[in-house]
Amino acid sequence: MYRTTPLVSTIVAWVGAYFFLVLLTISLASGLYYIAEIIEDNPRTSKKLLSIYIKATLAVHVIVLIFDRPSILCILTGIATHVVYYLILRRFPYVSLGSPEFIGSCVGFICSNWGWFQYYYFRTNFTIEFFLGFMIPMVWLVPFVYFVSLSTEETLLPYATSHHLSSAAEEVLGRTPSGSSRPSSSRGVPGAGKKMKSSFLWLYHFIRQKRDDVLPEFSLETGRGGAKAL
Repeated sequence: MYRTTPLVSTIVAWVGAYFFLVLLTISLASGLYYIAEIIEDNPRTSKKLLSIYIKATLAVHVIVLIFDRPSILCILTGIATHVVYYLILRRFPYVSLGSPEFIGSCVGFICSNWGWFQYYYFRTNFTIEFFLGFMIPMVWLVPFVYFVSLSTEETLLPYATSHHLSSAAEEVLGRTPSGSSRPSSSRGVPGAGKKMKSSFLWLYHFIRQKRDDVLPEFSLETGRGGAKAL
């Protein structure tokens, strides 16, 4: 007589599922870091592609409204939100967290998600696959790209304060940390000596530095391993 619930198989399935989630999380974090590096190295191309995609998404909103006739409130909210996303492109990839565009984009993102969730919640003829397939390109993709690409001034970030103390002294002497003279064209230009970093990359390096502060022996072991590899 067989058990109704196989014990060993259930344990193996749960362990495998958690292991899969860990691998998925690591892969997602690595992919986000890689995408952020690409966008940071190619800001003009990224801005152009993002502008084209926002315009295409606005056009799709109008087409969906004409042919499918969903909730007009959801469509109008989505259009208004993407218009605000387009306004953020004026200073891409830089952003001010207190700017009306940034605050409006956050409010629009929340309202758009709430509207579409309410719209599909009461319709049982749509599957979860259909819902995710609709939400990713129409609601989530543009904010996701902004999250990994928008930059803030590195000198204003908490983890970078100590990093810039030594370089600030050398800037007074007109020299870079490597000892070479700074170009005179950068002097007198607001923000010319400030490096901009993607918000996602800042978060990654901030967490990494906090880890090294809490577990200094971990960073030492990593350094020794890198030295041996060299």
